[in-house]
Amino acid sequence: MPSKTLATPSIIAIGVMDPYGPYDIRFTYTDNQAVKNRAVIMDAETYETVYDETQLTMKLLHTIPAGTLQTGKCYTAMIQVFDADDNKSSLSENTLFYCYSRPVFSIKNVPAVCKNAHITLPLSYVQEEGEPLKSYQFFLYDTDYNMLNSSRIFFAGEDMYFTFSSLQNNCTYYYRAIGETMHGYQLDTGYRQVTVNYNVVPTNAVLVLENDGHHGCISIKTNIKSIGYQLLNDNYFFNDGAVTLFDNAVTYNEGFSLDGDFSLFVEAKKLPLGVFWQAENGAFTLRIVHICNLYYCEFATDNCVLYSPLPKSRLSTSDEEFLVTESGKLLEIINPGYDDDAFIVFEVKRIDSSYSLRTYHKFY
Repeated sequence: MPSKTLATPSIIAIGVMDPYGPYDIRFTYTDNQAVKNRAVIMDAETYETVYDETQLTMKLLHTIPAGTLQTGKCYTAMIQVFDADDNKSSLSENTLFYCYSRPVFSIKNVPAVCKNAHITLPLSYVQEEGEPLKSYQFFLYDTDYNMLNSSRIFFAGEDMYFTFSSLQNNCTYYYRAIGETMHGYQLDTGYRQVTVNYNVVPTNAVLVLENDGHHGCISIKTNIKSIGYQLLNDNYFFNDGAVTLFDNAVTYNEGFSLDGDFSLFVEAKKLPLGVFWQAENGAFTLRIVHICNLYYCEFATDNCVLYSPLPKSRLSTSDEEFLVTESGKLLEIINPGYDDDAFIVFEVKRIDSSYSLRTYHKFY
């Protein structure tokens, strides 16, 4: 019987390979049942063949043994298949891939018990051959691994930490981070547990009652700090714990200062384009700007300008539960415009002479 040329297989994208362990090159193929396959790997720079082996298997994969290839190098791979009658296919098209040792991707130095209502997660990334980290994202879960909150997706060059705020006292949470390297390594820190347990000290109480048995009375102490303010006019009203201003502005003129290191949190929604917050003497400003069909918060001082994209609207059920994908990512509305009816927190921090800016939906 004359020989037959089998259909040419096609390698499924490899991207990046860890040569310290065995790796399965997978491929697609539609013809007679394959009983063996051959893999040919070449150095992409020198075109030297570094691997050419045939393996007996009906599976559509070829296992590259550990230690066959070198880290920090680029290769091309081709696959050829054979059937029981020793008919064979042509070699597949070259598929380019890189060899890097698997990175160490972790959240470090976070105590098992959090003594505050917020937790900062410092992310560590180490890769021996210098494979760049492309992107990463942080997540917070309840004890049933239901996602409660997430950060935006960060990219290379940004600060490798994130802070989740408004944690409930005496509750347990899980947190994790996922990421991706420039050439395709999928990274995951795994779930890590933290228990929130902090003391509410009396000086933070709004009202403290003390029994004065010697004088037969009860003394009352308050911890309410009065902040002086001035409005331009009477165009405002209160509703659901928030104040709405129209054609108006408020100036805080007493009991409020931003000396030294500080954290400033401004919670607002439906702000107009332009400056909406300004420090005394114009030391810095916060404004809403529109750039390339997207909206940003701009923080500006004499020495620096920072930008943070306004968070997108999130889809939720009638029970106000956020909708997520199978991989745990929040579903967001693409480019909703700037009419989102949700409060946004504008967070500004200064440590020494360095500033940071974040914008996110308030987490209840």
